[in-house]
Amino acid sequence: MNALIDLQQRFHAALNGLCDDPQPLLEMIRPAQDAKFGDYQANCAMPLGKQLGKPPREIAEQIIQQLDVADFCLEPEIAGPGFINLRLQDSWLVDQLTEKRHDERLGITEVSDPRCLVIDYSSPNVAKPMHVGHIRSTVIGDAISRIARFLGHRVISDNHLGDWGTQFGMIIYGFKHFQQPDAYQQEPVAELTRLYKLVQQLIEYHQACQQLPARKQQIEDLVEQLAEQQAQQDSAESVDKKAAKRLRQLEGRIRDFRSEVSATEAKVAAIDEDEVLSKLATEHPDIDQQVLLETAQLHAGDPENRRLWEEFLPKCRADIQRVYDRLDIQFDVEYGESFYDDRLAAVVEELEASGMAQESEGASCV
Repeated sequence: MNALIDLQQRFHAALNGLCDDPQPLLEMIRPAQDAKFGDYQANCAMPLGKQLGKPPREIAEQIIQQLDVADFCLEPEIAGPGFINLRLQDSWLVDQLTEKRHDERLGITEVSDPRCLVIDYSSPNVAKPMHVGHIRSTVIGDAISRIARFLGHRVISDNHLGDWGTQFGMIIYGFKHFQQPDAYQQEPVAELTRLYKLVQQLIEYHQACQQLPARKQQIEDLVEQLAEQQAQQDSAESVDKKAAKRLRQLEGRIRDFRSEVSATEAKVAAIDEDEVLSKLATEHPDIDQQVLLETAQLHAGDPENRRLWEEFLPKCRADIQRVYDRLDIQFDVEYGESFYDDRLAAVVEELEASGMAQESEGASCV
């Protein structure tokens, strides 16, 4: 970065004699996308050529004649219509690396005006295993936090955990109805994960069964619409490009819906063809509503649901912490959604009183 700043300053001096305001052109000096073209590349000769009414290569040659970079670059080269390619000297790079090697800050100075930065990242649902999306967020967020701290900023790293939502209603329902006690005693998190996936599978099954007839009817309606439009197109004296485009779009929607129906039917068949799962699906026809009820009871302070939640939570947190320990990740603030439960009502009241929140289908929405 320091080398790029130095280059821009030297280009500024070289361009001063060629144009009134070289500043916008300096943005065109950047690291090259391909090393074979050099380490840095300047495109400023092209727009400057238009301004001066001269060939860009001629402008590039004039820039090179006035550009003094011999102390850290090889001789600049002109490529294509007027690109200026620059390659750093190996000896200069070695000197820079040797100098930085003996500097614990690697030549990076702290910012003169440090700020307080709150960086929110990771934020997994503790009732489920961390997946690659959470790990990606965790690694990127921690890297940003470390860089900001190194630059001298005060950083507050914040991990907002999902520990209070429907996922716990699903686990509580699964624990009450499908628990395998021996498996829970041996590997509690693995068993809770199995229960979550099982409940999710049964919910998706019933939702799919409800959605299939309507989706199939949509396909029939679209096929009928396609046939009508195709007939109109066939009877037309000339080709209507817009009508042909609408036909292609309609055909695409039908393909998408059929693919969706096929996937949904496969999901339903996976349950219907499994004797155990099929029996469970029959015995729990309203499982989605029961899960919401378990969640509502947890939030309302139901003693049994609260006890189960307090039993599950440390086990889930410990499993996530195992991943953080392996990645060497620490947070300054680590509150779950449950932390804000007793604070939520006052926030809603304040939003409603200010007119920012309005009721929509029984919910207060901003």
